[in-house]
Amino acid sequence: MQPQAHGDYTLEWQGEVLHSLPRGNFNEYGIIELKHVVLNNLAGRKKWVLFERPTNKAGIIPEAIQELGKAYAEYQQHGCILVILEVPAMFGNAIKAEAAKHTNLPVICGTDAKALAQIAQDALNQHT
Repeated sequence: MQPQAHGDYTLEWQGEVLHSLPRGNFNEYGIIELKHVVLNNLAGRKKWVLFERPTNKAGIIPEAIQELGKAYAEYQQHGCILVILEVPAMFGNAIKAEAAKHTNLPVICGTDAKALAQIAQDALNQHT
């Protein structure tokens, strides 16, 4: 029997920023599925920012956090220059620590959506 992916999401491009809106509880197979969808929707982009904006009903298990770190490494290989997590530091720091095991891609977390959006735009402007 094939393992079942858990977790749901919406993806939306706004310029060169991919907004990922996860909801529900993610297991590692849900993260792997999401990674494949992201990679298949890059449409030749050379540089882009991933802006993760989970709902307050989103959850993630430790095995899924490991897969998320691996996914960020693959995203970097496909032009991602920054990951932004709109989450409190308590959650974001765990994800940042796991990501650092797999990639040197910058991961920023915070709760001020407007300030985070500006960081995304500044990063894109720096890489032109």
